[in-house]
Amino acid sequence: MNYKAFILFLTPFLFSCHNKHTTSPNPGDVHIDSIVYYYDVSKDKAQTIDSRQEAIDKAYRQVVAQQNDTLYVKVLYRKSVLHYSQKQYDSLTYYNDLLLAKAKESNDLYYTGKANYLKGYYLHAIQYSLDSSFYYYNKSKNNFLSIPDSSQVGRRLLNMAHIQQNCSDYFGSKETTTEALQYLDKQKDTNYIASAYNVLAMNNLKLLNDKDATLFYKKAIEITKDQKNLLVYKNNLGTVYIGTQEYQKAIELFKGILKDSLINKIPKQRARVLDNLAYARWRKDTLDVRNDFLKALEIRTKHNDKSGLIASYTRLGEFFFAKRQQRGYILVSKSNPNL
Repeated sequence: MNYKAFILFLTPFLFSCHNKHTTSPNPGDVHIDSIVYYYDVSKDKAQTIDSRQEAIDKAYRQVVAQQNDTLYVKVLYRKSVLHYSQKQYDSLTYYNDLLLAKAKESNDLYYTGKANYLKGYYLHAIQYSLDSSFYYYNKSKNNFLSIPDSSQVGRRLLNMAHIQQNCSDYFGSKETTTEALQYLDKQKDTNYIASAYNVLAMNNLKLLNDKDATLFYKKAIEITKDQKNLLVYKNNLGTVYIGTQEYQKAIELFKGILKDSLINKIPKQRARVLDNLAYARWRKDTLDVRNDFLKALEIRTKHNDKSGLIASYTRLGEFFFAKRQQRGYILVSKSNPNL
């Protein structure tokens, strides 16, 4: 699995933005309104990341001085998230462990669940420790079951399904994803439901069930509200069409993706689509598409896309091997007309 791609999927519930306060508190004014103000600034994506970090640090110092347990866990969680966003992983671990201890002490199941989730996410996305990550996602799921908070339960199950898929447990991943869909809310969890359909499609594809893979990719495309994910799902559907030798359908889909201006802002995804389009065109009409393959390779090399590079080299190898076989056949045919 592409972890960056996996990371794009998790971002919506790591970072949220809502700034209620517009007036800065007076310097040295340590009270609840001041803490809330700096907390809200730290969530405001219109601010620079440094400004957001500075704001949450101020909120943290004030909440410690005031010993406000309710705001303490909120501030700790936001502080942990911002440390993650800046790749300050030692600080992330330190403050998230503080959050977990404080949330447990106050029997705050919501922030215990958040802390367990963040720990699992770090282990998954950064440490690639899948067993440990699965363990903390499961703990987080159980925390939210106890509240109950069905959306958070569904999202954690979806995290777990991704790990099962990464470990080639496609049947287990299908079961977990199906369970996740029972908890996700059709109104507020639309993008997570679309992601669940994408997971189901990938599992079915791995299990050679092209019909269901096509069905679930189409469902994901139909309901997603995330434009970047929409391009990913369309590309994935195109790869199914390649597998079923419906090359013209694949070609039309890939061309449509490349017409979307957003794809130029996602170079690794653009390279993936270019590579897939070249492959579909070659398989359909045996065209000489080496320049298209090489263009995808160039983008992947520039952006150090290791998994993408493997895909490029594999297809280039297949392409040039076929060309060599074709040339060899022509030479033999000329030397012996009876063959």
